[in-house]
Amino acid sequence: MATGRFLVTGATGTVGSQVVHELGRDARAFVRDPEAARAKLGPDPELAVGDFNDVDSVRRALTGVESVFVACANVPGQVEYENLVIDEAAAAGVRVVNLSAAEARVGAPFIFGDWHGRVEQHIRLAGVPAVVLQPSYYMTNLFAYAGSIAAESRIYAPATGVHVTMIDPRDIAACAVAALRGDVAPGTYPLTGPAAVSFPELAATFSSVLGRPVEFVEVPEDAARAGMAAAGLPELIVDEVIVLFRLMRAGEQSTLSNGVRRLSGQEPRSLATWIADHAAAFS
Repeated sequence: MATGRFLVTGATGTVGSQVVHELGRDARAFVRDPEAARAKLGPDPELAVGDFNDVDSVRRALTGVESVFVACANVPGQVEYENLVIDEAAAAGVRVVNLSAAEARVGAPFIFGDWHGRVEQHIRLAGVPAVVLQPSYYMTNLFAYAGSIAAESRIYAPATGVHVTMIDPRDIAACAVAALRGDVAPGTYPLTGPAAVSFPELAATFSSVLGRPVEFVEVPEDAARAGMAAAGLPELIVDEVIVLFRLMRAGEQSTLSNGVRRLSGQEPRSLATWIADHAAAFS
């Protein structure tokens, strides 16, 4: 018997899985692989098996829910996939909560920002009342430095001059859940962590939490690009990480917001808290 009151797309992703976790039995998770999803999400959520390329599966998944969390991995079809869910939700009278990004704008030099901007534009042009969440740099992106921190106690990045308002994805999920439950008025909400952090400050926080010195090492873009390619990252991701760091060096994602407190009623988690909760990954 169907139990999920709230549909979560991108349900096994960084934020989506946290949204499912917070919703528990109220979640209906839209997934392609039910066995893998069950292993990751646990026994509570209802699973709606489908695919963004299958409009009928999207319609079935939306049947009987109150709200939908619209999220998709950064893949070439992202704009079309998310717009499809938004259009079907509007036709079904289902509230929309869209996971966007801080740098979302049509024509952004950061291609993922452009994609999110195109989805936001579609929401506006379609006249769909929606809660749009624009989170800054995820703290979980720091897992990219786990290997070098564990092996060398170093963070390598082209990040001199960066001050970024990193956010814990659990705080994004808390805001999304409040919006799904109807506790948030339609609108666009920037979401940030509690501080704009430089990479030397990032290294100092790792040092304090892990109890051993961790050093930030500035690297040129070419060296950063080569390192990511050697680690097996796809060329598209490598290119976009380089562009994102350029934008952050220019001040992108350095402005704090009160969005987490406003939507969730909670203070955003600190960087030190996130590191402490994931310390094993950096040891």
